[in-house]
Amino acid sequence: MVDDPIVYLPSLMNELFFSSHAFLNRIGVVTSSDGVLNKVNAYLVSNGVKLVEHRALLPSEQDEPQTALLKAAYRDWLERLVRTFETQKGIYTVANQFFRKGQPLLSQADLEEISAKYAQTFADGLTYTGLAAALNVSAEEAEALVSEQDWAVIRLVDRNIREPLNSFQNLLRLGITTYRFYTRLQTDQLSSGTLRFQFRKEADIKQDILEQIKNSSLTQEHKRLTQEVLEGHPVDTSVNALLKELDRIFTSHLSERGIDPSKIQSTLLNLKDFVGTLNSVFLDHPELKEPIMRAFLGVGDPVDVLNASSVPASQRRSLVDQLNRLKTLFRGQPDALLYVLIHERFVENEVVEYYSEVYSRYGYRMDVLEAPKEVKDVRFRSYKSIEIVLDGIQPYWFWDETQQLQVSFTFKEIFQNVFQSYVDAWVMGKYFGNYYFNTVFVALVTTLLDVLFACMAAFAFSKLNFFGKNFIFMVFLATMMVPGEVLLVPNYITLARFGWMDTYLALIVPWVVSVFVIFLMRQHFMTIPDELYDAGKIDGISKWGFLWKVMAPLSKPVIITGALLKFVGSWNSFLWVLIVTKSPQVRTLPVGLSTFSTEVGTLYNKLMAASTFSMIPVIILFLFVQKYFIQGIARTGLKG
Repeated sequence: MVDDPIVYLPSLMNELFFSSHAFLNRIGVVTSSDGVLNKVNAYLVSNGVKLVEHRALLPSEQDEPQTALLKAAYRDWLERLVRTFETQKGIYTVANQFFRKGQPLLSQADLEEISAKYAQTFADGLTYTGLAAALNVSAEEAEALVSEQDWAVIRLVDRNIREPLNSFQNLLRLGITTYRFYTRLQTDQLSSGTLRFQFRKEADIKQDILEQIKNSSLTQEHKRLTQEVLEGHPVDTSVNALLKELDRIFTSHLSERGIDPSKIQSTLLNLKDFVGTLNSVFLDHPELKEPIMRAFLGVGDPVDVLNASSVPASQRRSLVDQLNRLKTLFRGQPDALLYVLIHERFVENEVVEYYSEVYSRYGYRMDVLEAPKEVKDVRFRSYKSIEIVLDGIQPYWFWDETQQLQVSFTFKEIFQNVFQSYVDAWVMGKYFGNYYFNTVFVALVTTLLDVLFACMAAFAFSKLNFFGKNFIFMVFLATMMVPGEVLLVPNYITLARFGWMDTYLALIVPWVVSVFVIFLMRQHFMTIPDELYDAGKIDGISKWGFLWKVMAPLSKPVIITGALLKFVGSWNSFLWVLIVTKSPQVRTLPVGLSTFSTEVGTLYNKLMAASTFSMIPVIILFLFVQKYFIQGIARTGLKG
């Protein structure tokens, strides 16, 4: 039993309106009203006539005049009540009307309208209104007169008709009363209407987090690791960095314990899935955590512990199936090794959860400069919302409407740290320089090789004569109609068999030939007179020499156009790089930009700054070659 209203009333509000079995949300009201009315109606269909003709209501010679009058009035009242259920469907209509509005929560006005309609439709069943009118007394007096009679029919009517109707009406009244109580409390105001705060320095945030880690129950090894990660990364990305570092360490442990390198990634993913499922089971059955963890360390069998528990059979089967898949990956290894790795992964998962909780508590905290005395803390969790923690005031009492605030900064404040995001973006990850180098290197190499191969192919298709030339060229063009996504899987399988995954070869080799660039150059080469080629042959120049000494200089705008298109496409490549690489040492900028989206949100200021870094080289390149680009498009006869 709860004596504290601060605890009880929010619980009541939750049970009535918000829980999974709430009585007074839109679905709950319709379900409850249908249940009550269908139950009463079914009873009256089966027993209505019997009730009206019940022997207790038949007149008797021994009846006093007042008793005879009461019997007749009660019988008439009961007949009207039966007819009401036969003809009136008002409450069904009004309930379904509110259900169709589509909002999960009913307002106070909605509940009052339903209650009024309910009271109007079933006035006789709720308050003896018709009976009181027939007896020329008040409803309370009619209630008293009936209660004095020892008639079996009254008990039947009360139990099967009046009590269900009144219970639903009382439930509506409880909801209305609760609403009114909360609305009245929500008129209270804070002691002050001013709240001023400022962002904390990153060093202060790190210090708070480090202090919490130092005093935590983590092992010394995990304390050291989290400290190193926090000191080596910006606090905004420290959660992600810790997760990656733990994955790296765990992967190395798998290698050291003889796991097939080709199965390490799938093993890691399956272990993560299993630990995640295990965590969800522990949430519902916390008493299982300790015995199962001991079993993974050799004290018993985890499957036996699980089967002896109260976990639903479906969850048990899911866990056992996942465990069997892991055993398949560990074929040839003892089960004890797998169990130790599961325990290790589970502990690492708890480390990440603990660190995320600490980061959530301190990473967003603001320095409060001025605030009402009721404000305990202020957190800035995203770019659109401010979280205000109040001291001793439960959130259930808050005003229901969301408030929009406008933030104003002085001119000096706006430009005070105008370049700070660029600095943060560059130093945010220790691999950002690698991303930049890899992007430039891959884009330049693929562009140079593509231009080289495209020039040779275009020369062959435009100036040389060989069997099937036009057919082969049409086949080349037809490949442009194949979506690139279709080629991802076969290309991935090919590179995996070559052993090129996570290397520069995987980023370069599949993209050194561009059919569009070949087509672009071939169209231009065909505009160069064949007489020049004939004259070159008379002078003794080779095909190779004619291509590079005559054709290439004459086609400089087209070659530069093709090179620019290829360079930009390679520079912006994202999906392929994401698929064939896993280490930051070979990844490029577009994939590197995704590191600014973390588990706790997207760092838009740093993401935009990093995006600016990635655009600058392409913009500069275009400014220098835009003249050739325009000429190249114009000379090929292509239309934009």
